[in-house]
Amino acid sequence: MSYNGDMTWTLTKPLAQTQTMSLYQQLEAGIRYIDIRAKDNLKIYHGPIFLNASLSGVLETITQFLKKNPKETIIMRLKDEQNSNDSFDYRI
Repeated sequence: MSYNGDMTWTLTKPLAQTQTMSLYQQLEAGIRYIDIRAKDNLKIYHGPIFLNASLSGVLETITQFLKKNPKETIIMRLKDEQNSNDSFDYRI
């Protein structure tokens, strides 16, 4: 029996998805507060569900937006979704 990771994503994505627009689209629509939850590997999660994104990707998107809109300010809450040890702080 083989394991298909895409099948798991197909089943769990609806449980974790809270937005219908991409991060960049949300920024263009006026969102200026972002709640990001990452684990020690700096991958983005919603609870136990991996959202197929990374902190570096989030920061790249924000940087791209701010370069295009230099008068804007983004407030980001970054939460350790694992709460296992101090390695999260070290990786940031």
